[in-house]
Amino acid sequence: MKAVEYLKQVLTERLKQLDWPVDDQVEVEIEKTRDARFGDLATNLAMNLASLLKQSPRQIADQILAGLSFDSNIIERTEIAGAGFINFFLSPEYLRNEIIEILQVGTEFGRSNIGKGKKLQVEFVSANPTGPLNVVSARAATIGDVMVNIFNTVGFDAKREYYVNDAGRQVQLLGESVGSR
Repeated sequence: MKAVEYLKQVLTERLKQLDWPVDDQVEVEIEKTRDARFGDLATNLAMNLASLLKQSPRQIADQILAGLSFDSNIIERTEIAGAGFINFFLSPEYLRNEIIEILQVGTEFGRSNIGKGKKLQVEFVSANPTGPLNVVSARAATIGDVMVNIFNTVGFDAKREYYVNDAGRQVQLLGESVGSR
């Protein structure tokens, strides 16, 4: 089981055990941390529950973690940080297994059918045909092309639409210049 799904499942079960009157009012969200000092994954669940439970987020985080034990093959340790974030540190074994899976699956890693049956079109401007290629044009073309590749990888029927920047005075002058030679 993937770490995010595992944590959502464990925390959802813990909320039921605590019998807090939250029902489906709060969704368990797990996000990657911005800084490795704060673990690999984190949740602000305690902060989201604070107004409903009329308690401080840190107290809520303490109560959530107090009765929990995590699979040591997935979670090495947890900590409460700041106003009440719960940080999760993935075990080296879990990370090693993820790398092995990525290497075994190869280029198929990350493929899914999340977009199956859905069509979309990504539109982006091509480079100016009469001027030098610049960073902005190159970036736009690259990002547009990569986005289409990603969408296709996850099952969408994605198409590229290039807006060719060829209508205007520049192309007219280019044509006249070529015609006069």
